[in-house]
Amino acid sequence: MLEKIILDTNFILIPIQFHVDIFSEFNRLLDNFKLYLLERSVDELYHLENGRYVSLCKKIIDLHNITILENEKNIPVDDLLLELGTVGYIIATNDKELRSHLYKKRVNHIFMRQKNKLQLEQFDRFK
Repeated sequence: MLEKIILDTNFILIPIQFHVDIFSEFNRLLDNFKLYLLERSVDELYHLENGRYVSLCKKIIDLHNITILENEKNIPVDDLLLELGTVGYIIATNDKELRSHLYKKRVNHIFMRQKNKLQLEQFDRFK
């Protein structure tokens, strides 16, 4: 089964900030997946003060064929991610508050653990 993973803005920065190969980690965690990024997250990335981060993020998006999802501009990114998580997307985030909401709603999500690997928090979708 193809798993759909949406990367939160902070997640696309992990390879740059922590030198963790999130793509190898995704392969370790899941057999078959497709990566997505919200249009609003791309906007956030392109407005970072560090120009080096912007160019590296663009390269990462292109190199790994990350699909950009259009979304409503007036809805907060975290609300969109939570909503998409309830309809089957796996949310990749390091945001503690968002992770707490995902956990409470039993939404599958991926986060960085010990600053060197990813962990999948997976719930039985039928309970």
